[in-house]
Amino acid sequence: MCFNMRGSHQCIDTPCPPDYQRDPATGPYAVEYKLLSLPSGIAAHQDLIRLAAYTQDGVLHPRTTFLAVDGAALPFALRDENLKGVLFSTRPLREPRSYRMKVRALSYSRDGGVEYQTAFIVHIAVSAYPY
Repeated sequence: MCFNMRGSHQCIDTPCPPDYQRDPATGPYAVEYKLLSLPSGIAAHQDLIRLAAYTQDGVLHPRTTFLAVDGAALPFALRDENLKGVLFSTRPLREPRSYRMKVRALSYSRDGGVEYQTAFIVHIAVSAYPY
């Protein structure tokens, strides 16, 4: 997959997870790649992207929670808002750098069981330039 960055590009490998198999007990599972190219100078607490989980019928799922899986050391955090997961900056983004963050969305049925799972792999590139 080509990632068109500000002033450059990067090729990103997007394989299926190792030993990927659908588990009928946990419902459908989807992997989505999101590519976000940012200028330098993004302020702290700036919303960057909204993530949404959909049913197999393409309808926004009404009972979904979002969790950052491997983002503890990254300058980003996640909050649930209006059925979506909002990824935002936790500190100013001034240096040119690339980040990779994994977010898990769990969508629940009315009885509380996991109905759908979505893994978002978010690639974020901060440019050296403020444009």
